[in-house]
Amino acid sequence: MATIRLAGTKNILFEFRNLMMDEFIPLLEFDTTRFDSGSGFLSADSQDAILSEYIDESIRRIEPKVVDTECRKIKLPFAVKKGCSKTLDQDGIVEAKLSITDPEVQIVGATSFKTNYGGFVDLEIEIRKNARIEFYVDFYARDDDEGELNKGELRNVHCGRTKVVFAYSVTTDWETIAPVIPKNKFVGWGAPITWLPAEKTAECFHYALEQLRQVKYWVKSEGWCMTKKDGAKVMNEHIYQLFLEQDIAGMNKGVQKGQFEPGVEYLKKALKAGIPVLAGVDDDSKVVNDDMTTEHFIAIVGMGEDSVGKYFLFYDNAVPDIDIGTSSANKLYCKTSQYLIEGTGDLRNTYIRNITGKKKYIVTQVRETK
Repeated sequence: MATIRLAGTKNILFEFRNLMMDEFIPLLEFDTTRFDSGSGFLSADSQDAILSEYIDESIRRIEPKVVDTECRKIKLPFAVKKGCSKTLDQDGIVEAKLSITDPEVQIVGATSFKTNYGGFVDLEIEIRKNARIEFYVDFYARDDDEGELNKGELRNVHCGRTKVVFAYSVTTDWETIAPVIPKNKFVGWGAPITWLPAEKTAECFHYALEQLRQVKYWVKSEGWCMTKKDGAKVMNEHIYQLFLEQDIAGMNKGVQKGQFEPGVEYLKKALKAGIPVLAGVDDDSKVVNDDMTTEHFIAIVGMGEDSVGKYFLFYDNAVPDIDIGTSSANKLYCKTSQYLIEGTGDLRNTYIRNITGKKKYIVTQVRETK
């Protein structure tokens, strides 16, 4: 409504209820042209939002934009447009509010902005929560009450809404970590393993263990399982089984969804601390271990991200060549939707190309390091 006050007082001389010339009634629209597409994906909310009754009826009902993101910090850009054709006031205040109250989800910096029609508002949100969450960002407007005579009376005019979906997964906090084992410490196939008894033939498991030993590490569980009195097999502790080709030890064949996330989280935590990790892989080379799936062992030494996706780096001791065994192309991609970690490695690796049936590695197990 429009009001005219006596100068220097709070007394209202005239009040025009059908006029809103001195009100600031904007429409906050998500500005897709200024949104960083690397921050997430945009879509439309399946549920319309009806904004304040003071906004023109033709634009009052909106389809809020949905920002689907894995980013911990995200910037949301908005354009300030005129929301009511009856108003003459050009500027005022908009305030941003979140639909949830959670100390791990916060607006960074200001929540209130002085702006005008044709202006812009940029909002930054920080999410520290380790869970998938959904919430709305709502905007409310009021006049800035500048000037003695004409002041807006309206408060909390709902003038905008956007939805944020934080799609937390094990790849959310992905870092780039260079190999935690120096290349000059690489253990190639055929290298001497002094701790192995003379009567034993060195196999890939021993080479992978030696690779860890080169930097003073070992595995917490050398054996995959123990056998009960009734003959049943039970997987040892400190092992994450990610994939099986047969039912065994109470687990069904296929991807092990319940162990995928903790297994990946362990890899991330260990590498961040500079610790390499021994992993088993399935490659269909017809050499099986106790889990009836693993046919080869490698050392996971780093992680990163490229145009294909997020990956773990590995050293492959199946080859004697240090350049191939420690190649930056030795990548195992973390495919969260499939609950798999897999990769083809360096194309010069003749073990993968000529001996394995699958021509790639699928991570079957991850063993904790000590």
